[in-house]
Amino acid sequence: MRGFLVNKYLVTIAQLDAEATDEDVDGAGILTSGYDDDFKETIVFDQPDASGNTVTRGSTRQESNVCVYAQIDTTFFERLQQLRSGASPDSAIELTFHISDLEQRGLIDLDTGDTLLKVNDRLVSIADCQGNLIQTIPTPPGLYITHIRPSAFMGRTRNLFVAQFEDRLQGLKR
Repeated sequence: MRGFLVNKYLVTIAQLDAEATDEDVDGAGILTSGYDDDFKETIVFDQPDASGNTVTRGSTRQESNVCVYAQIDTTFFERLQQLRSGASPDSAIELTFHISDLEQRGLIDLDTGDTLLKVNDRLVSIADCQGNLIQTIPTPPGLYITHIRPSAFMGRTRNLFVAQFEDRLQGLKR
């Protein structure tokens, strides 16, 4: 007996491809690392338009999307926090994944039994079980896995993984 999820949704998660990010090519065509050496994070930069004006933010982050069923517990969503530069929404969502859904999508390491979802993978969207979009998650700030753990050992095996998704800080909190 492995149990099942109650009230499940179809979520899209962008998995960080660390190897592809680490071999990013900069604007001059020189092979460089896509990680900031000091902060150990992907580099964010301004993208100029054809006239040279900055219009959007870019990132060296390389990702691949995967869809999987999950049960959702919204701890808080876009709770406003006042910063020196204005209000910043603060969000945290906990997703519970059933191991059979992860196995069907190739998201379980067959050697260790651990999930291939990792810290820094990003939540992209939430849909109902038929694929009808319910919520997209804007980036920035985005919601990223900050912690993932096995849970609910049932029938002498674990059957759930619980992942905490939190936004990235946009400024100094007071």
